[in-house]
Amino acid sequence: MSDFAIQRLVTNLLTQLPGALIGTLKLEIFNTVSTFCRKSNVWNETQSFNTRVDKQVYEMSAESPDAFITQLLLLETYDPADPNGVVTMPTQIAAWFEEPNQLKFKNMPTEVQRMRATFAVAPRPTDRMDQYPGIPETFWDTYHDVIMEGVLSRMMAHAAKPYSNERLGIFHGRRFESMSSMAKNDKYNGFVRGGQNWSFPSDTARRSSR
Repeated sequence: MSDFAIQRLVTNLLTQLPGALIGTLKLEIFNTVSTFCRKSNVWNETQSFNTRVDKQVYEMSAESPDAFITQLLLLETYDPADPNGVVTMPTQIAAWFEEPNQLKFKNMPTEVQRMRATFAVAPRPTDRMDQYPGIPETFWDTYHDVIMEGVLSRMMAHAAKPYSNERLGIFHGRRFESMSSMAKNDKYNGFVRGGQNWSFPSDTARRSSR
C-alpha cells in the first residue's frame, strides 16, 4: 500500500470535511473504491486454465484473497500449438457467470483447450478494510480525483454532521459517476489518447463489392 498516497488523499478530504472522524473516512474510502471498481472495471485479473471434455461449468475466483470477481470481460481459446497466442489469433468463447464464481460455457467443450479469461474484480469487505488490503497501489495516484469525489459525496450525505451538505453531496456524486465512466472508457481503450478513433475509409463498402 502506498502510505504517502493514502495520507495525501486523507489530508485532502479532511480539508473539505471539518470534524470528520478518521475511522469513518477510511470506511467510506473503502466503500468508494469498491463501488468505483464495480462501475468502471478498471481492476482486472487474467487467468489461464484448461477445459475438460464434457465439463461446462468451472469454479473461478480472484487471485487476490481480498478481492472478488464482479464480471467476465473476455474469454479466449488458443491454438494448442501456440498456447500463448504469439503467432495465431485467439478465438473468443461465449460464457457467463450463472452464479458467483461459477463460469458456464455456452457450448459444452468437446476437447481440452487452453483458455485465458479476463475478469473485473473489486475489493472484498474484511476486518482489515481500513488497511485497504489487496487494492493495487497504482489506484491511489491514478484515481485520486475520482476517489475524492466519491468519498465527498458519501460523507456529505451523512445526517447531522458538521460536513453534511445534501446539495454539494449530489454535485460530487454526479462528478464521481462521470469520472467513473471516463475511467472505464480509458481502460477499455488502453489509455490511448482519444481512444481507438480510427474507421474504415468511406468507400470500403463500394470497393469490397467489386
